Amino acid sequence: MLLESLTGARSLKRLSSTTQPRFAVLILADTVSEVGTELRIVVESWIDPARSADAMGFFNATVPWNFSPQFIRANPALLEDAKKRYALLDFPAVVRLCECFLGVNFSERLREIKVPTCILVGERDLIKGPTYAEILHRNIPHAELHVVRESGHAICWERAKEFQYDHPGLPGPAQWLGDSG
Repeated sequence: MLLESLTGARSLKRLSSTTQPRFAVLILADTVSEVGTELRIVVESWIDPARSADAMGFFNATVPWNFSPQFIRANPALLEDAKKRYALLDFPAVVRLCECFLGVNFSERLREIKVPTCILVGERDLIKGPTYAEILHRNIPHAELHVVRESGHAICWERAKEFQYDHPGLPGPAQWLGDSG
């Protein structure tokens, strides 16, 4: 989830840096435009286990922030399987991503975004929750904010049906992909 969020933040930065929109619509899920003190402390706590390539330490440090307690309780097999994937992470790259993320600070440029924007955030997202989504919503013209009930940070895992996009006023998946039918 961290990688997806960082990629989304970088896309937002690129989009806001141009006067000619490159996208017909922008979907921002679980992302931020700035890093507050509390978020900085959380992400910094991930860097030490990543720096020492401690897969279990990194897993234990990140999972409670990425998933709601209900999801963690209901999906022990999925999380056991995730531990195997954590062992395969490129930890130097993870450290660089975390350090890069700590530099995110472009809220003042959000008004430059000219395309319709859908902001999705989990109601129980402890790391990049509704407070950060409100900053995006207040500052991006033509933005819709959708709070996904009973979801933590990883909406696409916890509430997959709600994550599937279908909101009035913005193009749907067929239009995003250039699909005419």
